[in-house]
Amino acid sequence: MAQQYKKQHIVPQSYLKRFAIKRKNRYQIGTRVIDKQGHVKLFRSSVSDVGYINNYYDTPCHEDNKYWEHYFEKNFEYLFGDVLDKIIAKITLSATDVCILSQDDKAVLAKMIMSQTVRVPSFLDEQIEKANKIVEDTKIEILEVYPNLEIEKQELVKSMILDSETRKDLVLDVTFNEERFEKFCNILEQKICIVYFNSISKDMPYLTCDNPVLYLDIKGNSKRLTQLGLQNNKTVIFYPLSPSILLGFYSHEIWFDYLSEFDGKVVAVNDMRFIGKVNYELMMQSFVHVFIPEPFFSFVLGGGNIENK
Repeated sequence: MAQQYKKQHIVPQSYLKRFAIKRKNRYQIGTRVIDKQGHVKLFRSSVSDVGYINNYYDTPCHEDNKYWEHYFEKNFEYLFGDVLDKIIAKITLSATDVCILSQDDKAVLAKMIMSQTVRVPSFLDEQIEKANKIVEDTKIEILEVYPNLEIEKQELVKSMILDSETRKDLVLDVTFNEERFEKFCNILEQKICIVYFNSISKDMPYLTCDNPVLYLDIKGNSKRLTQLGLQNNKTVIFYPLSPSILLGFYSHEIWFDYLSEFDGKVVAVNDMRFIGKVNYELMMQSFVHVFIPEPFFSFVLGGGNIENK
């Protein structure tokens, strides 16, 4: 059983399948990586063999050291399957002048997006490092508050450590605290949500990657969530659901006069500059893998330049 959960996907396989093609019983996905020498490598792979880190969520703090992998499977993975299928079907079949996303749909999407945001290394590793700094700062504080501690006790305080696995468990536990996580989701759920339907997806699809939630500042510069802040009115969020569907989230405070009429609606897009900008920023923030749908992947593999498309 432990071996079964060794490959721990930082993006759900059911999500990646939407950017793949099915061949026999396997989903093949076009993949781009940059090797240690800085060279771009392109290859096709099964979705089960990309977007994962071996034992990444394992901690010794629970009787089951696969606790967090099982937690994600139980609480979030199902959302990326049939639940998302139904939302995508509504979007695909909808007209562009009606509100297609219900409040329940937005709640589901917010839960999906926030779970994806906080499970990737770009977020978790930063929080784990911060936890280590908190421990070090606490030790200094104790020694300053109690300057007359016996030497043995001073040394005991100085030697206090929290290993990385324990810090990881603490970070995950705080992040997925039910009340805290629900607060994150509610903030996102209340934003203006626009569905950008890519009408030229055969020629220029939305790409995705192993860090697929894109946070931009109001000027369009890619940043980490921890730099921008979810509640920051200047934060704009994009998340591709498929090669033809992209969600955009905007603050009511700044964008109400311009975008409120599109909240929950489908907007047709054929602007290569917009699509290319989102794709470029997603590529730049990828952890290891960028995923390129067919038939565009074959075009790139044949010598097309994705950076200049």
